[in-house]
Amino acid sequence: MLSFQYPYGTGFSDAALSIKVVHHTLTDNTERIFKEIARITRERGFVNLQVPAQEKALRLTQEGLKSKKVETGSYLPLEGDEKVILHHKFERLELLSLLKDYTVVELTPKTGTLQCDS
Repeated sequence: MLSFQYPYGTGFSDAALSIKVVHHTLTDNTERIFKEIARITRERGFVNLQVPAQEKALRLTQEGLKSKKVETGSYLPLEGDEKVILHHKFERLELLSLLKDYTVVELTPKTGTLQCDS
């Protein structure tokens, strides 16, 4: 599990942006990351998160690329352009649970884009 704190004070930023990053870690770490983003973003600030893991999982299946299951919803491609880079496939309810500290403004399933107020 990650044991860090971003080097910013509470409420430091008006906004936070995470594009195709948070799905590259184990689920134990993901909740900590979401809490840190909420901590450093001011109250009523804006957070935009993109989690494309569902598309990656579909692509692996369609292309027949080999992968290893690491934990529920997480896999490690064993070949291809993202070989040995962990991917987590977020389900809608899982994302909403992780975003309990946020007001979700929009959740777009196709792109995985989330727009939230912290």
